Amino acid sequence: MPTNAESVREKLLSAHPKVVDLAKNGRVPFETLCSLLFLHAPKHEKYEFRYLGSGRSESEALLLVQHPGRLRVVKVGPAQEIEQETSKLDLAKDLARAVRPSDFDPREVEVNGYRSISSSFATDSESAVTLESALLTGGYHSSHIEQVIKALIRPVFRWCNPQIEVKSPFMFPWEEQGGHNICQALNVFGPDVQSLLEVVNDRFHFRDGTLKTFVGNCHGDLNVGNVIIGISPKKPVSPCLIDFTWASSGRFSPAHDWSKLERDIKLSVLRTNLRNRPEDFNSPWCKQLNSRRSGIWV
Repeated sequence: MPTNAESVREKLLSAHPKVVDLAKNGRVPFETLCSLLFLHAPKHEKYEFRYLGSGRSESEALLLVQHPGRLRVVKVGPAQEIEQETSKLDLAKDLARAVRPSDFDPREVEVNGYRSISSSFATDSESAVTLESALLTGGYHSSHIEQVIKALIRPVFRWCNPQIEVKSPFMFPWEEQGGHNICQALNVFGPDVQSLLEVVNDRFHFRDGTLKTFVGNCHGDLNVGNVIIGISPKKPVSPCLIDFTWASSGRFSPAHDWSKLERDIKLSVLRTNLRNRPEDFNSPWCKQLNSRRSGIWV
């Protein structure tokens, strides 16, 4: 009978091809990945790994499915990033339990500069996928996606607790190179974005002003890859937020979170629809769209 560490290796290499590819060719070295997943794996043999996605930096996220029906997301990434997320857990725990993990389990063990953190769900769902996967595969009816958004709005807005403040409308200090990158990325869309380019180029002196805006608690990276949907044949889909690495309080406007999620949903649906239209899918602007996981990054 294999040891627990050997079992982790066997589970990874016998899983879905996406998991195998992540294990062999992912950004985290295979032996390092195995060593850190070992810390979160149950002692019994009735579990499996499923692919969730890659993080913003060098992190990887896997869904650990324990039988019967217990779900745990395990994130393995650079030690500094895991430490940063661990420091934000008190803020994350202020979010309603219905839309966040029921517990967090950061581990202090460091292997080759990597650490791990896991979180489990208070749900009887048999499996889970990211909202990104649900949108890109097209396997979910629009009413299910609407359910997910409605379930998120009230508890997340209450957690945001927005307060009025006078400050710059930009989330980060303006950098000229950032402006150049934005213009370069937008140029592929042609004359339709001319008015937007004028704003970026500061024709209206927009970037130097201040506005009355709202600040509050922010997730910081609210995209379709960080919304997990629990799947159960007996219950409606239930969303849960993960990855609070970039969460903050009182610094930024929660509108940034919501606008990013809205953008991601639209771009994911657009990608799905364009797959059946090769003339558009192979166009320069669509290649620009597909070259980045969540739209235009600068």
